[in-house]
Amino acid sequence: MRAPYYLISFVEEWLTGRTMTVKHRNKLSAEIELHNGIPQGSSLSVLLWLIYVNDIPLENQTTNIFVDDTLIWAEGKDDEEVIQKLQSQTNELITWCEKNQVIINPNKTQLIMNRYQPHARNSSIQINNQIIRASQTMRYLGVKFVSPPGLKFHILPDFGEIKEDIQK
Repeated sequence: MRAPYYLISFVEEWLTGRTMTVKHRNKLSAEIELHNGIPQGSSLSVLLWLIYVNDIPLENQTTNIFVDDTLIWAEGKDDEEVIQKLQSQTNELITWCEKNQVIINPNKTQLIMNRYQPHARNSSIQINNQIIRASQTMRYLGVKFVSPPGLKFHILPDFGEIKEDIQK
């Protein structure tokens, strides 16, 4: 990607010399300098993040990336094939993340299967040796996905969350 020098210089200046403090229980931490990352809440931050993650090696037909939320899906003749495909895509993502110094939070990672079977042995994937088991529900961008036993997916908006957003 080619960009004019003045634009690169502007972004570099904007990202250089940033500091932060943490306030907890009315106590302020010492100020520390930030050496990586981008400020939250800025349109420029979103653009820089999208440029940074542009080369994630995931298939467009089976993924959705919205800023820092990534959704991967797969289909197959049986659960074993689906899990194998999901794990393969997850492994590619993990490799990219390690190479690009991005950390995946396994505690925020969710797995849902079309047929929720709580005792199925093969309904899990691994991220950095941590097992992510299938659950009956998951959230993505404020939408709750529910997988009742033996039925197709139901998609339910979280009206409580929408109501809170409207009241802000």
